[in-house]
Amino acid sequence: MKRVAQFQSVKNRGRNRIANRDRRRGIASIAEVVLLGLVASIVWLGIRIILSPNHESDSNESACGPIVSLSVISDGRKILARRGVSEVVAFDLEHGRIQKFFGLNGRPVQAVRVSQDGETCLLSIEDRELLLLRRNELLRAEFLAAESSVQLAVSLDGQVAIRLVDGIMVRRWDLSTDEIVETDYSFVEVVDRIALNFEGSRMLISTTRGTLHLCDARTGVIVQTIQGPGYPRADPIFSQDGSCVVIATNRTIALYELPSGDPVWTVQFEDQNDQDWLTSVAISPDGRWVAASGFACPIRVVSRASGRLLRQVSKNSTGGIAFSSASDAVYFGSLDGSVGSFSLVDGSMVTLAKAD
Repeated sequence: MKRVAQFQSVKNRGRNRIANRDRRRGIASIAEVVLLGLVASIVWLGIRIILSPNHESDSNESACGPIVSLSVISDGRKILARRGVSEVVAFDLEHGRIQKFFGLNGRPVQAVRVSQDGETCLLSIEDRELLLLRRNELLRAEFLAAESSVQLAVSLDGQVAIRLVDGIMVRRWDLSTDEIVETDYSFVEVVDRIALNFEGSRMLISTTRGTLHLCDARTGVIVQTIQGPGYPRADPIFSQDGSCVVIATNRTIALYELPSGDPVWTVQFEDQNDQDWLTSVAISPDGRWVAASGFACPIRVVSRASGRLLRQVSKNSTGGIAFSSASDAVYFGSLDGSVGSFSLVDGSMVTLAKAD
């Protein structure tokens, strides 16, 4: 009986150990499920924060940080600007509000390009991620294996977007149909500036040697070579009707007729020193005026027909310029965070938004 009791006791202890082990496994399984659920929630929240392009800020928020580049949306009611290193903001001119269009919590936005209607947007983040957005919806996300030199272009009609990696590798997105068509090709020479015409059929590229080529944007085949004024400091820009292209170098802007590629005029600004580079150039939607500016030089507006100087605004530290498509105004951003405009008619200036 004693042996039977001892055997029964050992058997009971064994059962207890198994029960305790099963209980611990059950608890561990529950903990794992809870932990996995928590991790999944955090990851999903992070993805939503990263990829959501439309985070509105308070209506009274002021611009903080330098305005690096800007674009005017076609209805003339909104300006899209790259602010500081990590934000793209929209200035609502009609209601006087600032909205955060895109931001990644301090991660640098290297470049942003937007269509004229503001619906198609291509961004480069830290020169490693590319996001293609349309109507605030993510269409494509591309992750590069390593930090690279990235150039972007979007046609004004928003139907074509192009990215250039390390000056050679090109990817073209055709957005004209419901299904996005991707085309990849490469250049023989290293390219560091690109621009698209209105509908995205032609592309102007500038090589590291300063050579300008007009290419078929679908294939990258060179259509003609343009004898430019030198190394461009700003992306070349097509007129909206595609009849000309403007190139800005250190102190010179030059206009070339298309499709011939013949030079029409060249304007050189002698009052600038070697550090006063022209970093932004724009053509008015009606094709009548050309504007150029830099971070340490005045904004100048010249006649597209003759190159004659119309207006000069001594607004230093200018971060990008753009013509309004609905008025006679030229918009500009500054390193102090302000966004303003001046009239082509009388030269009067207005500050639209200013940093605290």
